[in-house]
Amino acid sequence: MSLSKNLFNFFLESIQIIVPKAFKESLVNPVEPFLTCYVIKGQLYPALQMLTRFTEIIRENSEIWQTLNIPIKTSEILEIKNPSDLKTVIK
Repeated sequence: MSLSKNLFNFFLESIQIIVPKAFKESLVNPVEPFLTCYVIKGQLYPALQMLTRFTEIIRENSEIWQTLNIPIKTSEILEIKNPSDLKTVIK
């Protein structure tokens, strides 16, 4: 199994362990070539709306989209402050 698959499996297993203890739900939304994940404690429907809006924003903002795609090609770690628009969208 490749390193990226191992890391992804570890991530999913971690979410399954953490979510029941601290939160109620986790939502995963595919945004090719990414997966967005939102872990929530509150109501599910507003969280789903927020996750949907988040994915729409990152698709529509060319600066964010291009910056998110760079680590896929270079295997670099993406910092939340780059692009600055991404930090604003997350908050």
